[in-house]
Amino acid sequence: TSKAGFPVRSNGCALFDGVLSGVSFTAGTAELLPGATDQLDYLANVLGQYPQAKVELHSHTDDQGTVREQAILTRARLRTIGTYLVGKGVRANRLVLRSFGGTRPLYDNATVQGRAGNSRIEVIENSPQ
Repeated sequence: TSKAGFPVRSNGCALFDGVLSGVSFTAGTAELLPGATDQLDYLANVLGQYPQAKVELHSHTDDQGTVREQAILTRARLRTIGTYLVGKGVRANRLVLRSFGGTRPLYDNATVQGRAGNSRIEVIENSPQ
């Protein structure tokens, strides 16, 4: 379920509760791929409709490269997304950006599909203050 003041789906579950599908980057970079901004535009629009809502954005990657390189990459991707959302009118104090590098895989990094699934941005509700 969603916290008070947050948007919900038709089934009552939180709208902000998982992977931002379609937000993808050129491999090994913080450069958004074509079409990746569609979901970010949607997120900015919804946040505009719920001015008290704050969200956390979690950046993850696969296990390619060193731990340091993974951390640098996920931080850079968060900067790209944060800058984009602020440019769309979302106030920076409504965003909490957290980088996890490759420490929280959801899938097997031994496969191309698994690595692709592990490189993700998640959005989660953050309680209004």
